Amino acid sequence: MTEADTQDQPAATPASIHDPIPAPMILAWFYALLPVIGGIIWLAAGADSKLRTSGMPIDMLPVISLIALIAALRAQLSRHNFLRLPSIWDRSALILFLAITAYGLAFVAVDPMHGVAELGERALTVLTAALLSFLIYRAGQKFESGLNWAVFLHVVLHLPILAVFYVYFIDDPRLNWKGGPIGFWHVRIWGMFLAVGIVMGVGLILRSETATRKIVLWALVAVLIGLLFWSGSRASALGMIGSLVFATVLFPKRMLPVWPPLALAAAVGIALSFVPEIPNSTYGILNSLAETVESENLDGTSGGRLTMWRDALTLVEQRPLLGHGFDQYRFVNFGRFEWALQPHNEVINMLVQSGVIGLFLIAFLMFRFWLKGYLRIRRSMSVARMGAFMGLNTLLIISLFDGSLYHPEPLMLAAILSAILLQPGADMDSPDASQYDPPKPETKGAVDAQDQRQ
Repeated sequence: MTEADTQDQPAATPASIHDPIPAPMILAWFYALLPVIGGIIWLAAGADSKLRTSGMPIDMLPVISLIALIAALRAQLSRHNFLRLPSIWDRSALILFLAITAYGLAFVAVDPMHGVAELGERALTVLTAALLSFLIYRAGQKFESGLNWAVFLHVVLHLPILAVFYVYFIDDPRLNWKGGPIGFWHVRIWGMFLAVGIVMGVGLILRSETATRKIVLWALVAVLIGLLFWSGSRASALGMIGSLVFATVLFPKRMLPVWPPLALAAAVGIALSFVPEIPNSTYGILNSLAETVESENLDGTSGGRLTMWRDALTLVEQRPLLGHGFDQYRFVNFGRFEWALQPHNEVINMLVQSGVIGLFLIAFLMFRFWLKGYLRIRRSMSVARMGAFMGLNTLLIISLFDGSLYHPEPLMLAAILSAILLQPGADMDSPDASQYDPPKPETKGAVDAQDQRQ
């Protein structure tokens, strides 16, 4: 071999960074089975166990982050090949937000240690999203498809557990149905997962090629719609409908064909929602509508949210620029809402904790990443990212009325959806692995160059 030949040989390490790795499907399956695991633990614990006092017996979300970290390190993750923000605008906004947060926790917060703990939890969720995006980039279509299915199966695989609880524990006082069916922390959080599961089901239908799979998926979507209306979750239903309409406006050619079968599935699901007995008055779309229609004023229609928002805006007036400190609403809110952890509106929550400046910085970052995801869908004819795009939009809409971007469970869901939407690999149009083009070094560079220009 001559010296010229030696110089022409590519370096081994950089090339290996782009070689496909085995898909860490254990992570996808673990997430899909989380509610089932919670239900089994509750059933196995026994009637007198303290584990039967909560909707999800133990917190298993950190396990997802740990599995993702181990898998990413084994796939040669480093700050040089992935853990970085490509744009100086993104880096500057993040640094400024962290500086405001540090100031608030050090000099303003009522309980700074709580704020530090919550900030660490949010940071872990963001890191998990980056790790999952890297793993999709390295493992390719199988893992990307697996995560899409995991989000959908997260609620679908729980259906047998739900049936067991409904048949045997519908009137059992030891099961707090208002806290949600076992496997989820609260009925409204369950509603958020149902709403995202529905739009993810539509996304899987868009990328399915066989009629049999589409029929099965539409049947499951109808069941999930029925459960969403049975749960009485108004905000989640609004988020689901809004995201589907919004996606249709942005991508009419891809979305218009799904509306006729979707309307049929919705009609069947809503009809089915009236069949099962409801565990308490928190459930049932008719109860939710009655609260909306029969209230004597707009505040009653909103479940007291208008009063809560007005009180929270009073807190904003006290510290309009930098806020009261990260996640300090529960310590500074008024007595009539002392039970509330957050004001059930993420925009107002950000104003309370980080002020106008902090809200602007976070809104800037979120819009930047949302725009990148939208542009990646628009620039290709693929439907692979449509489910994740609609799922994120669902959570964004819900966050205007509830804690879909506050509580750990929907936040981890948002992290997974963000990883699918923003992963820098090539798009694929079906679950067929032969149609997937694994990312090459130049593909990654091209994506980074696009990110720099945006």
